[in-house]
Amino acid sequence: MCDANFTSDFYKAIVKNSTELISVLDQAGEYMFVGASVEPVLGYEAHELLGTNAIDYIHKNDAAFALSALEKICTEKEVRMLPLRFKAKNGDWRWIECTITNMLDNESVRGIVANSRDVTQEVENELKKEQSQSFYKSLFHDHPDAVFTLNTDGYFEDANKQFPRLINYSEEEIKGKHFTELVHPSYTKEVTYAFNKALAGQAHTIEALVLTKQGKEIDICVTIVPIFFKGSVEGVHVIARDITQLKRSDRLIREQADQLNSVVESIAEPFFALDKQWCYTYVNKAYAAFLGKYREEMLGNNIWETYPQSVHSLFYYKCHEVASSGLPVSFEEPYSKPREAVIRFSVFPSSNGISVYFRDVIEERGLEAELEKLSLVASQTTNGVIITDGDGKVEWVNNSFERLTGYSFAEVLHKEPGELLQGVETDQETVARIRKKLAEAVPFSEEILNYRKNGEKVWFSMIITPILDTKGHVSKFIAIQSDTTDKKRSELELKQMASDLSIQNKSLQQFTYFISHNLRAPVANASGLAALLPRIDKNSKKFESVLSKLQTSVSHLDSIIKDMNTILSLRDGNQLLPLEDVNLSAVCTEVINSLQESIVELGVTTLVDVDTDCVVQASKAYLHNIFYNLLLNAIKYRATDRKLIIAVKCRQNKDGEVEIIISDNGSGMEMGLVKDQLFKLYKRFHLNTTGRGVGLFLVKTQVEAMKGRIEVDSTPNVGTSFKIYLKYNVEESFYNR
Repeated sequence: MCDANFTSDFYKAIVKNSTELISVLDQAGEYMFVGASVEPVLGYEAHELLGTNAIDYIHKNDAAFALSALEKICTEKEVRMLPLRFKAKNGDWRWIECTITNMLDNESVRGIVANSRDVTQEVENELKKEQSQSFYKSLFHDHPDAVFTLNTDGYFEDANKQFPRLINYSEEEIKGKHFTELVHPSYTKEVTYAFNKALAGQAHTIEALVLTKQGKEIDICVTIVPIFFKGSVEGVHVIARDITQLKRSDRLIREQADQLNSVVESIAEPFFALDKQWCYTYVNKAYAAFLGKYREEMLGNNIWETYPQSVHSLFYYKCHEVASSGLPVSFEEPYSKPREAVIRFSVFPSSNGISVYFRDVIEERGLEAELEKLSLVASQTTNGVIITDGDGKVEWVNNSFERLTGYSFAEVLHKEPGELLQGVETDQETVARIRKKLAEAVPFSEEILNYRKNGEKVWFSMIITPILDTKGHVSKFIAIQSDTTDKKRSELELKQMASDLSIQNKSLQQFTYFISHNLRAPVANASGLAALLPRIDKNSKKFESVLSKLQTSVSHLDSIIKDMNTILSLRDGNQLLPLEDVNLSAVCTEVINSLQESIVELGVTTLVDVDTDCVVQASKAYLHNIFYNLLLNAIKYRATDRKLIIAVKCRQNKDGEVEIIISDNGSGMEMGLVKDQLFKLYKRFHLNTTGRGVGLFLVKTQVEAMKGRIEVDSTPNVGTSFKIYLKYNVEESFYNR
């Protein structure tokens, strides 16, 4: 397990600096020594790892961190690494926590000592804990509805940001209040019962009325869930949603539906419907009164058997004509029974029979008065009203339906409303729910996205009620629809605002992390070195060494502050970044000229294929910096075994964008290892060159500030290609000539 060349001093040094798993690496990361304890933990025998590179066993997402630690240990005595994934012999990934110690100067070791231990169980437990906390945050703090927690005495302990907005109390004002202080007095008893029911371990939902800080009444739907801990209820979670507008809309729709039904029943014009067997399926009050019978006496009975004297009448023949031809007819016929009258009939076909309207022409004036009454009410009804047959085919719509949808009565007659109103973005799950409820023949309400005749989107809230015949079969549906587009638009705007706030919050968190993470080390180093200087002889070499390190730390700190200023300038500038017409060829030429000294000295070949008329919408300063950084990187990270070739191309893609391609045949990168870190601040992937890891971060930031995007593809020892996509000038671009 151990190379024979290592001395006993070597073993003593390893034991002295080890914890559990002990190994020794050279500066490139290759194993020089592996302790025997590796076998029970990772399954390898020590000799299997000797001469291999540790980075090859590390997960690709953690390799960059390991490389960074190897680079860092060359200048520091000890580096403690965060847990990373190491591939065991059986193929499993084990989480390893590692501390590496620089013992390159130790004559007995001449390497980097790694003390490691398996922390897989600890990491997995922590990940589960973080996941649980993330789920809780999503369900509680980020829930779109108001969510709060009550203790077992009914006092507020915690609330998400939506709850104070619902009732206009601040978070400080709400904490410590009892829930009954916010409940409307008429609901106190009901809500208290619901709370006690939750304490008994039963989750449920109720509707209630609450009061805002200003005393405004709000209808809410409340879901109460008990919080169990070790078998007992320790409090309750409550989810509250404002349904004030919905309740008002429902009440208005129901009132108007009742009003419409009352009007229909109050009309003096008789109406009845017959099925294909000539049996009554519907009889209105006026028809029953005309015949002097109860509706129950007629429903389900055959009209020709009930009134055999009508068999040879004009009415008999016209009804059969409509049933056969499927075309409506109107006609007049005198009747003497049950009283003298001249009847004007209107007979209409339907999918399951015929419908008959008629009126006594003798009583025309009285009927006209009733029709005027109906017309007045219909004109004042703001909601759309649809009456369909049992198969969902339109039989009648009011004027408000025509106003809301743009379709006339003639255009929708005998059609399913969904055929005309539904469109590309109509939710098919909602459509399926509506069809299911229609098939179940039960009253229901639903909200759906439809389209007007002119293609404009409109949200409708609908209440649909089935009309059943005596056998329990659906003969008609009555649908009342109201326009809820403004309400839906407000909901979407609120969701977008929440999304924007979340993005800004994440950006602020990342910048805070950047400041705390990158400023701490140089400040700590400078502080420590400054404290050390007074205790050292000013004429000694040690004083000069410490002073030099202090200058290095201060210089590093200055660089970080400059980077911070650059980032802040970019962020503030991007908010109002003016885009202009920029000639790509001119910018590319300027950048190549500025790098001409290096290009000539190194014998770099530049191949530029950019039309001189190519104009994009961009910031010239940003575009210049992007070209400069990418070309400079190509020169800096060139291959050592061949002459560098840099190619710049420009073309229009099928999406109407200008695609800028900057490629080289340089050293390249392993994309599997660096892809997620490539454009992040202070990330470097070539350890044999100098740099701060800021260039690509600035490139991506500036591309996105110009409403563009960037992609990269790279292969080790083959080269790298960056693709940038920007908007081009529609009027002046050479692509549009």
